[in-house]
Amino acid sequence: MKRKQSFNIKTLYIILSGIILCLILLHLYIYTKNITIKYEVANLKIKQKELKSKNRILKSNFASEKSLQKIEKTAKEELNMDYPKDVHYIILKGEEK
Repeated sequence: MKRKQSFNIKTLYIILSGIILCLILLHLYIYTKNITIKYEVANLKIKQKELKSKNRILKSNFASEKSLQKIEKTAKEELNMDYPKDVHYIILKGEEK
């Protein structure tokens, strides 16, 4: 009877040890995944800040390119355009507004 009881105790001990080992390994896996995700979040936050900064720069560049002075300068220098010197108006008689 002692032999059967010691066998049951040894078997129970081995099973419990295996379960505890599996739980420890599961905990380590979850812990390392958690750390990995935290690093990824930190890197994404850094990238987000960089993209927001780049977006601000692009918006300011767009606004400056859209400004009237810039358009006028481009028209005069690159396209050789200028304001008309003489303006002539033609008035048609008989049209009433």
